[in-house]
Amino acid sequence: MNKYIPYIFPLLLFLAILPVRSNNKKPVAPTLGLEFIICDSMTLLPVNQATVSLPQKQISRISDERGSVKFKLMPGTYTVQTEHLAYGQHTFSITFTKDTIIHLYLAHTIYQKQEAIISARQKKTMKGLYKGELELNIDQLQNIPRFLGGSDPLKILQMTPAVKTAGNGNSGIFVRGGDTGHNLVLFNDAPVYQPSHLLGFFSIFNSGHISTLQLQKNSIPAQFGGRLSSVLQVSSPDSIPDRISVGGEIGIISSQATLTLPVNGKYAFYISARKTYTGLILQPTLSLLNALPDKDQVFDYDFQDYNLSFIGRPTSKDKITVHGYWGKDIFNLQQEEYRLAGKMQWSNLTLSASWQRKWNGKQQMRHTLFTGNYDSRLKNNQIGLSIELPSSIYTTGYKNEFIFRFPAVTLTSGLEYNYNYLKPQAPLVDINNNTYDNLAYQKYRTHSAALFADTRWNICHHLSAGIGLRYTYYAQVGPYDNVSYDNSGEATGSKHYAKSKLVTGKNYIEPRADIRYSLSDRQSVYITYNRHNQMLNLVSISSVGFPTDFWISASKNIPEQSADNFSTGYYLSFGNNNYELSAEAYFRKMTGLTELNNGLFDLTSEKFILEQSLSYGKGKAYGLEILFKKNNGKLTGWISYGLGWSYRRFPDINNGKKFPAKHDRRHDLSLTLMYSPNKKWDLSSVFVYATGNAFTLPVGLYAMGGLIIKEYGPYNGYRLPDYHRLDLAATYWLFRKNNRECGFNLSIFNVYNHWNPLYLYYRVKESDLENNYLKISRKQMCIYNFVPSLSWIFKF
Repeated sequence: MNKYIPYIFPLLLFLAILPVRSNNKKPVAPTLGLEFIICDSMTLLPVNQATVSLPQKQISRISDERGSVKFKLMPGTYTVQTEHLAYGQHTFSITFTKDTIIHLYLAHTIYQKQEAIISARQKKTMKGLYKGELELNIDQLQNIPRFLGGSDPLKILQMTPAVKTAGNGNSGIFVRGGDTGHNLVLFNDAPVYQPSHLLGFFSIFNSGHISTLQLQKNSIPAQFGGRLSSVLQVSSPDSIPDRISVGGEIGIISSQATLTLPVNGKYAFYISARKTYTGLILQPTLSLLNALPDKDQVFDYDFQDYNLSFIGRPTSKDKITVHGYWGKDIFNLQQEEYRLAGKMQWSNLTLSASWQRKWNGKQQMRHTLFTGNYDSRLKNNQIGLSIELPSSIYTTGYKNEFIFRFPAVTLTSGLEYNYNYLKPQAPLVDINNNTYDNLAYQKYRTHSAALFADTRWNICHHLSAGIGLRYTYYAQVGPYDNVSYDNSGEATGSKHYAKSKLVTGKNYIEPRADIRYSLSDRQSVYITYNRHNQMLNLVSISSVGFPTDFWISASKNIPEQSADNFSTGYYLSFGNNNYELSAEAYFRKMTGLTELNNGLFDLTSEKFILEQSLSYGKGKAYGLEILFKKNNGKLTGWISYGLGWSYRRFPDINNGKKFPAKHDRRHDLSLTLMYSPNKKWDLSSVFVYATGNAFTLPVGLYAMGGLIIKEYGPYNGYRLPDYHRLDLAATYWLFRKNNRECGFNLSIFNVYNHWNPLYLYYRVKESDLENNYLKISRKQMCIYNFVPSLSWIFKF
């Protein structure tokens, strides 16, 4: 299969420039998109399983979990009927002449009867603020400035208050004081363990192959578990298109293309490919612009990824989906001064298949099989010494969900099973062609089975509540060697567990609850509580987003992580729903947090024992998040501000005193503006400001035996310079109609060329040691600063 992969991307680009022909010579009438978003008029929560009918077209469809119903129609006037057991029947007429989204606010029949409140709007770029969630509409965010010619959903997510700005060169998302490994990232229900390419500049999510991105950070439903901070769900398109189309972007740095292929009106394929070529164009361009931060360092980078989706609707009640993703990165770095050559490569694979069936608008079920695999490999060569650090994690599982709807109650229940196979860093050392490995290296095999139930109850006209419970049984199985060590690290005993034999098993109960009160039809308040346990933990070696971090599992000798999360919030919509304001406060208490006592190259020691090299501690995080958003008009956008504190306390670190987490940022501000003066132009800008990351600074350097010895100050007691940048973008559309478009985008990343360092380090030259004195210079490591990009956007 791999030998054909390089041919897929050129084929898609070739298809993109072919004229689309049809055997039918009659002109095809243009169709437009009409979408209804159905919400409760008091709680503003989406109403699913509502039937929306167009009698003159004899079409009926049922709203999904987001309250959405979509139609493809010719412009005109239509009679619309809505029906729901809890909200009654409503009839009205609409006229539309362009792609339109209509909000229907329905009143519960138990409390009062009234006609639906109708509000036609542009499609929102961001939804879910009223319930403390974030849902991004990817199609509506294509005009935001692009880095290296690509529109990245995770970068857009970092412009919201819940997600801290990671900074250049960092691949993680940090939600409310948690670590990057505390987020459950699901790509079409399959777990993703490394969601980024190129040190965080690109995510693995090709914007041409996803429709929505949803972040749940407050009241996380009981059907999700295994992480402390949040759930990030990324979904590919699941609709059946009307025609064959090819769309994508071709830039000077990277390109992507997506082929959409409907079959018989009931089935469809989506095929996407993406590739970058930074070494061919970006480096020479930055060199001409004198924008390379360090000319002594030479690097080359390349990635490619591919998506495949199959959508089937054999009946009006059934939907079958199959999704696949594979991507690979290769990063080479050479440091001439130290004669150092490093190579890193990592890859992701996700697969999922689901079957969903709905009955009579009140019940539905969903069955999903999924698998996720992540492999990373770091190799370093320096003067006869070769070090290789491979690691991987593999997960496969099954999940089902059943949803039952009653007049005032919605109940969701089901079960989930996961099998995990982890190979943490397994060092291989070669010294002058003599190979050594670590015999104490362990592999981990675990099983987890969970039962969950979640209910949503409309108690009265203004008050609703949600209660959830998740029970998990977690087991580690053999083969495994439980080795005992004395204080000096020498083995004193061992017990071997054979294949499939139980090593340890534990039970976990995770309650969730929230209460929401509607002050009026446009404002509400809520309070939530969630208990979470995490059995798969990410061990971070570096604060920079290199793929050196690795996953470990809770085991007989490694505890699980736990968190209690509290939050409260206020939501206001005004100006005929044109403006939205949300303010949220949160507090999180964490236990079982993990830190590695050693550095990266300490892992190569023959005496390195992973389970003896981990420290465990506690943490807490608290803060305030504010978001103000304008939804309609020529000028749209939002202002996001986060004020937060995140601390850790480990008995073996910093003398047991508390210290700030690596990504503790006191202030985090983002301003995003999009302006469309006419049909030809889309302009946008993004400004980001954030407090610098915490890090540990060397406060003294000594020369001893020809070696440099560093003395460090307080752990994470210093800050990098504050992070800030301004991005600008302009898109000119040659044409954009009837689901076809063609335009050019010019984006500039970091317009005023501000240096935002990944990290600071000190350099001492060997010649200085010969004269018995040290000449020390402090350096700032940056990857890119000012980066322009030009791309062609097309869809035919």
